[in-house]
This record gives sequence, structure tokens and C-alpha cells, in this order.
Amino acid sequence: MTPKLSSYLVTVLALAACGGPPAAAKSAAGTPGGFPVCGADAAPQSMDYLVTNSSACAPSDGPLRLRLYLRKTDRVELRLTLKNCAHRRYRVLVDTGEQPPTLVVTGPHGLVPPSGDQRQIEKRSTDVSASSYTTLEPGEERVVKDAIAHLPNIAWLPFQYDAPAGATYRLVARLVSARHEYHDAEGRGEVDDVWLGTLESSPVELVR
Repeated sequence: MTPKLSSYLVTVLALAACGGPPAAAKSAAGTPGGFPVCGADAAPQSMDYLVTNSSACAPSDGPLRLRLYLRKTDRVELRLTLKNCAHRRYRVLVDTGEQPPTLVVTGPHGLVPPSGDQRQIEKRSTDVSASSYTTLEPGEERVVKDAIAHLPNIAWLPFQYDAPAGATYRLVARLVSARHEYHDAEGRGEVDDVWLGTLESSPVELVR
């Protein structure tokens, strides 16, 4: 998968990149296992986003598993992974402009809606190339989004959320996979092996 950079991704390490070398950190409540590690952590130029410490799929997992991780060091890092728990190949579009994973943020007073969406002010094409689709072979888990939260603001792809201090926030990632077509320089058509549906991660807690 080839990362695409955009003006509103300043706080995102890459569209599908791992964010620097592993650091000692405490995982957020609700995050299963440790923080996922991929080859690009040690060698960013490798663009190797396969998770090397992937945990086994649970019986309750569907064909694909979406998982959100949070760790706090001298900053707050968010990492979203997608794992193929099926016995066949799947492809999914994870695109910042056309099909971005969203965050469902809940604070002490209820749902925290996004305070901004950069797609509303940015001129962009709605075309999607076939290469934009993430391919997952059986058992593979990939990092699909990486971000740093510059509190009190959480910048998650085109979305901005406000998380003032003195409260605990519950974060859930959601991906609605609804597209299976492409349109690029080679023409237009449908991408094979695309999984369609809605995925939701288990929650993580951000204590401010």
C-alpha cells in the first residue's frame, strides 16, 4: 500500500506507516496485548506495514478484525490495525478522502462529535486507484493508520476532536467498507476480493 500525503495529515505519521522505534509505554485500558510492531518501525524506507507481533484471532472475530491501540510516552500515539482472520484473501479501501476510518469519541458528557473535517475545505478528486486498496492474505495484520494526538486536540485523518483535560475519553475506531470500484489512468472497473461491511474496534481509554 502506498501512503498518500495531504495537507491535513500533518499530525499523521503516514497514511499506513508505523511510527518510529518501539518505546516503553503503557497500553490503554481495553487494548488487547502490546502495542503492534511492524518492519517500518525500524526501517521506515522499507514500507513494511505487516505487524510482526500479531495476536491470534479469537472465535468471536469475524473475517476481518479492526483493532485500535493507544500508548502514552511523552506523547499520545494511536495505531489502527486490520487483520484477516479468514482463510481467503481480502482487500479493503482505507482512504483518507473517500473512505476514512472514523473515531467514535465519548467523554463525560456523552458523544464528542468532530470539531472539523478538512475534506470540506480541500479540493480533491473522488477517483480511487486499484492500488489504493489494502490487500490482506489469510492471517496477515497490517497497520493502516498511525497518528499522534497533540492534546487537547486529537487529529485523526481529516477529523479533529477536542479532548480537554480532567476527563476520561473512550475511543472506538469504525470503518465502513462500501466501495469496490476503481478509476485511474488504466481505466475503471471493480476490484476483486473486496470485503464489504462495517468494522468496529474494541474501545481504548484516554485519561486526560
